[in-house]
Amino acid sequence: MKNTEKNKIKWVEKVRYTLELGGKSNRTFDNYKSHINRFLNYYEESIEINKLSEDDVVDYFRKQYIDLNSCSSSLNVGI
Repeated sequence: MKNTEKNKIKWVEKVRYTLELGGKSNRTFDNYKSHINRFLNYYEESIEINKLSEDDVVDYFRKQYIDLNSCSSSLNVGI
């Protein structure tokens, strides 16, 4: 699945649905949504998000959170 704007919306809605199934509040979703969008916007449109490896995701978190000395609560929500 390419990282198009249309597909980004699908990914975000999948997360919303999953959180709702788990009984999470809209506020929880709003907190996660900004991190999800940040993650999706990090990659170019040509990237197939569903084919990223675990190493790709770890590299993203290292560059976007750890290397920038983000606080641990931001990293926890991001993960």
